[in-house]
Amino acid sequence: MQLWIISILFLLLPSYLLFYMGAEIYWRNPRHRLHQLTMALMFTLGLTLALQFAIPYLLSLPAGTLAARLRYTMSFLTMGFALLFFRHLTAGGKATRLSLALALIPFACAAASLLPYFMNDVYLEVHGAHRMETFGPVYGGLMGVSILYTFVGVIIMLIRKIVFPRFRKTIEFKRISAVLWGALFTVLAVIVAVGINFVLVAKGVYTFNFLPTSCVVIWAFALRYAMVNHDFLAATGRRYELLFKLSHHGIVLLDSQCRIVEANASFQKLVGLSPDVSMHGRRFSGLLRSGEEDAFEDDYRQASASLTPLHRELVLIGASGETHIVEAHSDYIEIEGSLYSFLLARDMTQQKQGEERLAQLAYEDELTGLGNRRHFSDRIREDLANGVALGVMLLDLDQFKWVNDTLGHSAGDAMLQQVAGKLSAVSGGFVARLGGDEFGVLVHGGREEVLRGAEALIAAMKEPVMLGGKPYAITASIGISLAPDDGNDYETLLRSADTAMYVAKNGGRNQYYLFQPQLKTNADNYMTLVSGLASALERRELQLHFQPQIDLPTGGVYGAEALLRWHSSELGSVPPGVFIPIAEANGLVVPIGCWVMEEAIRQAKHWVDQGYEDFVVSVNLSAIQLRDSGLAEHVAGLLDKYGLPPRNLCLEITESTAIADVETSYQICKALGEMGVKLAIDDFGTGYSSLAVLGRFPFDFIKIDRSLVEDIVTNKKDLAVIRSVVALARDLGLQVVAEGVETAAQHEMLRGLGCHEGQGYLYGRPMSREDMDDFLKRKGGCGQLGTA
Repeated sequence: MQLWIISILFLLLPSYLLFYMGAEIYWRNPRHRLHQLTMALMFTLGLTLALQFAIPYLLSLPAGTLAARLRYTMSFLTMGFALLFFRHLTAGGKATRLSLALALIPFACAAASLLPYFMNDVYLEVHGAHRMETFGPVYGGLMGVSILYTFVGVIIMLIRKIVFPRFRKTIEFKRISAVLWGALFTVLAVIVAVGINFVLVAKGVYTFNFLPTSCVVIWAFALRYAMVNHDFLAATGRRYELLFKLSHHGIVLLDSQCRIVEANASFQKLVGLSPDVSMHGRRFSGLLRSGEEDAFEDDYRQASASLTPLHRELVLIGASGETHIVEAHSDYIEIEGSLYSFLLARDMTQQKQGEERLAQLAYEDELTGLGNRRHFSDRIREDLANGVALGVMLLDLDQFKWVNDTLGHSAGDAMLQQVAGKLSAVSGGFVARLGGDEFGVLVHGGREEVLRGAEALIAAMKEPVMLGGKPYAITASIGISLAPDDGNDYETLLRSADTAMYVAKNGGRNQYYLFQPQLKTNADNYMTLVSGLASALERRELQLHFQPQIDLPTGGVYGAEALLRWHSSELGSVPPGVFIPIAEANGLVVPIGCWVMEEAIRQAKHWVDQGYEDFVVSVNLSAIQLRDSGLAEHVAGLLDKYGLPPRNLCLEITESTAIADVETSYQICKALGEMGVKLAIDDFGTGYSSLAVLGRFPFDFIKIDRSLVEDIVTNKKDLAVIRSVVALARDLGLQVVAEGVETAAQHEMLRGLGCHEGQGYLYGRPMSREDMDDFLKRKGGCGQLGTA
């Protein structure tokens, strides 16, 4: 009976305890690999003890022999799980596949132990009423090697963890230390148990042969201690303790009277107290800003009575008088039967300061310190809502781009700062920088007050600004709109002032201009033209008309100038003098110019194919096209695409276009001339008339402007100019084309002067391709290749 009790105490109950501890640790964090391995390790140890208990008492001799064999298989599994456990414990998340393979070797031994060869090497020896497991040398060798392998592997892993500093972590040292101390006591207990067992067996007593196996319970308890107490998995109370001590936020425990029971180090630091100063018993409300104490205590009592969480923004006064804005959240916790408030105070001081700074930046221009566009718009909207009479002025600096490009951005910033000072001093209203070099001024009052303010601004601008120690003159263009006459909302007033400002700038600058209703109509028409022109190509609203060019000596047609026409589905026919400047100002001249070039070459090929082999189509080039280094290549590609000989194309360039960028223009014209494309200088006699450009560029034609031809019959000066141009062209080997020929007298005089070709209403107005076909059939082409 005593032996049964001892076996139950040392084998059966510990096995159940091992099962319980394994399940307990697993369910604390079922997804964590270390918890899973701990459970497996506990279970295999528990099965080992349970089989040890069953072998001598519950089973027959054959069944006991099988149980003994399975018990040793459990031993191999225990060694395998132990290696996996220490591998995961010491790897720090960096375990390799090789270490995994090495840790699986005991599992291979466990599988091998189930083979008949090894199974038959384990048997029970019967000594009276007692049974004792034993095994042969082969099985003993396998067991010994496995134990040594497991022991050495664990030692290596622990040494690696302890010796190399890069693997050191304080909390892991505590865990490993607990496991190692347990292992040490277990080894000592096993040594003692083996010694006792050896002495007893020597005397023929086999009763306590289970003692060495039971010693593993000591290590199991150490393992559980490490898992529970060293943050493998903290208990709930431990979690709250760690939260309280380690939180970066201030935490205080308050009683029902709003007195502090305990405060963590972060809270004491927040209020300027060292951690060793006790705050126990102090009223929490005494730390609040004056005037907030009673209100907080009232809210605290009401919340505590209904157990409602409290959320407040509070201002704490520190020991040295500094203030901290905190966001306080409280809830309730019961400790030993008493209810306390668990209040967390998150320091919001820097965040609030940042928000205030952002709010300031949202309304302030960082460079000048003036209001910004948002502030300006809010002020105007507020005044309009209150029915205040006001004027809105938009001011744009006339020389700012030159300063920025020439003197640098730092000089530009300095200029803006000085201008901001001038405006603030004399405007008599609210001044804001709206962006770049544009300022807005809001003036209260009627027309007279606003105009006086504008005159004061113009006068202030006359005083130069100092940049780098040097004075620089500066002027401004100002546009003005009045409320409610020119608009009842911010957008309308700003748009009206903007429109007036551009009128002031285009009218000579250094002036102010008051918005007029007609300006809005003009601006709306302009935007309609821009919008319509942007989609004119897609809608197929653009077309080319052709004006014949006549060979004056023979009267034959030697070519035609391609002239762009726009018939808008919305606006009707728009004159070229209206839409071409808009195309140039809005960047639309490039795609339109490409379309004109291709369409003109396509039409020229049509007439060449009709038998007019020397027919020349002239196309005007814009300044933007002539700055494109790929123009010659583009023209060559179109000529090749349509199969048009280069001599059938003439490109016309105005004098101002040629001198805008002389070197680039020259290189492009040179490439076109070498290709065989004819070149003409257009509108000669206007602009600069640079003879140096005329002599250098490979021009084939000089086109005399219509302004010189118009009065040639009656104006001797114009006649003398044209005679000189013809003589100059003769000396340079160029052909002369006269534009604007409208009368027979002009025709005869130009022919008498030796002018080669003429173009004008006398010969034909610009016409469609179909009409040009009929014109050529009636007139016939020029047969002289030299003039083509």
